[in-house]
Amino acid sequence: MKNTHNNSLNTMITPVSVSVHWSESGLFKSMVTYDFVTFESMAFEAAVSNLAGGYDKTRITVNLSDHSQYECRLDLGVGDNELGFADHCISIIEFNQRRLADNCTTLNNLNDQYISMIRTITKYEFDKSAVFDARTRMKEICEHNKKLQHQRDEALLESKKNIEAIKRADEKQFQDSLMIPQWAKSVIIATHTEYDEINSDPYADYYRSKTTRTIILAWSKHTRMLFSELRKACGNHSDLKFLADKNQSKEHRQNYSMGNGYFLTDKDFIREGWIVKKHIFSDSKNKASQVPLGELVAH
Repeated sequence: MKNTHNNSLNTMITPVSVSVHWSESGLFKSMVTYDFVTFESMAFEAAVSNLAGGYDKTRITVNLSDHSQYECRLDLGVGDNELGFADHCISIIEFNQRRLADNCTTLNNLNDQYISMIRTITKYEFDKSAVFDARTRMKEICEHNKKLQHQRDEALLESKKNIEAIKRADEKQFQDSLMIPQWAKSVIIATHTEYDEINSDPYADYYRSKTTRTIILAWSKHTRMLFSELRKACGNHSDLKFLADKNQSKEHRQNYSMGNGYFLTDKDFIREGWIVKKHIFSDSKNKASQVPLGELVAH
């Protein structure tokens, strides 16, 4: 806070205009002066734009009716943030009144700069009803937005439930149609994964992949993990024949705690690409339920 004001004056002072030095809000132009009413209206609009959280830092100089100036930074947003300059000043006064009441503190116990600021803004004359109306409007907007978000969340949840139900029905139909040989003790499955842009957060070094394709390549008579068998199975599908070549594929042996077992991938695989793996039937009486929905090549 910085102000140029003659404290000897006892008359009330009104803001005339506001010069914006810079702002994180796109509504304001830097180094432009707005009349006070216009600025307050724009500040409220900027605050509303942050309903999802956060605030727009805005550095201003307020030009007052006694030709003095008051410089400060506003944090335009909802909640504990500010709706404009008048709201900024009234919030400071309200906070100071609560602190004095709660702690029985007198102005003499406070920092000189803080005392000067309180005495200065106390002389500013605002339409307080407009500030309280703005707060009420913001509260109503927030409540309405909260209801809309709740409705969107419920609709999204219902949509996900419907998608999952359809997926389960398709999977059940697929599994019921499978003709798994009696001798099969495991199945070889290829899955293709891609980068999940929606659920990943590169800034937090958090990356996720999503399965975009599943192919049931072959049934196996045993449970041994043989890369030669995985490569042979890749020959059953035109998109995977290249993995049968040792020079174009990579063997992974993660047969340790928290590892992914034995599997085959394309040579440059890191997070995305083809993965070919054997899945052992843990329940010999219900093999079909252990086979995921996918393209069926095995016969």
